[in-house]
Amino acid sequence: MPTSPIIKTSLKAPAPSERAIDRALTRHIGLPVPAKRLTLLTAPAGYGKTSLAAQWVALSGIDAVWLSLEGSDNVSRQLLAHLVYGFEQAGVIPDSEEADLKSREQVKWLWARLMNGVLDYGESVCLILDGSECLKSQKAWKLIDDVIRNAPPNMSVMVSGRRKPDLNLMRVLAAGELAEIDSRELSFTVDEVEQVLAQRGLSVGPGDAYHLHSETEGWPVGVLLFIAAFEQLGGDSFLTLGDTRVCDSAMQWVKEYLIREVIDPLPADLQGFILRTAHVHAFNLVLAAELTDDSLARKAMAALELQRGLLSRVGHSEWRAYHPMFRAAFCLIAQERLASET
Repeated sequence: MPTSPIIKTSLKAPAPSERAIDRALTRHIGLPVPAKRLTLLTAPAGYGKTSLAAQWVALSGIDAVWLSLEGSDNVSRQLLAHLVYGFEQAGVIPDSEEADLKSREQVKWLWARLMNGVLDYGESVCLILDGSECLKSQKAWKLIDDVIRNAPPNMSVMVSGRRKPDLNLMRVLAAGELAEIDSRELSFTVDEVEQVLAQRGLSVGPGDAYHLHSETEGWPVGVLLFIAAFEQLGGDSFLTLGDTRVCDSAMQWVKEYLIREVIDPLPADLQGFILRTAHVHAFNLVLAAELTDDSLARKAMAALELQRGLLSRVGHSEWRAYHPMFRAAFCLIAQERLASET
């Protein structure tokens, strides 16, 4: 069905890791079917969005159609073909011959076949779109809007990504059919940090879980990188998770992770904005403009607001602050780049 090659693993939910802990959030989404028609998982890199969705699929036993989005899906007709192919591979709708996506009538036929096929299937189906930050095209988002609006009663949708999706949410919000899970909910609790430590078989002090949670604010990848640093350094009875050596080693890994997953994918001007504003604990538009320039500050702050969890509101004020661990890593990156330029 797709007009360009598709890797079949992009149509499969990742198998939950043997080291995955049982997260209460899976029940918050709803079992065996989602509690809401549309569920949004939105947070920066490292919050376990994909892992949570995969764990939910495994626990729910629902017929799930999984699509890991990629750049080619910005072409709406290609995205539609991938969706239909995904539903075919999941056995929800029967296979068909390849359609001519250059024909408007064929596209309409394909669209009707998808919606009618799901309705005729009868069983509950959940479409999971993972990596939605890949979609930049308004036409692609319009297609997903249409899927949500026209989905039959037995179909729900889950969208997972690093930024707020460009969807018209008013209809589902007004109908009470929208569930939003962001970095606050996706962060590990102290109890979950304790589960991770126990699952790794680590002999740590009674206060280590609280220290690790405080240091990372529950950011899942941060927790795992601290544990990895602890294990690499020996993890013996003379070493604690709060040891300076553990913190220094973990922060180097956090820095490398954020360079690859957060900084490098951004445009150069937005990278510069983050690295210059990271040196202050919090900033508003006025201070950001002084640290950069007025036009960049407005553009950058608007863009970062869409990166749910990367930049947070301080109380109810106009001030914003980065996640503390992100900010510390951003400062390290800025220092290294400045040193390399001198």
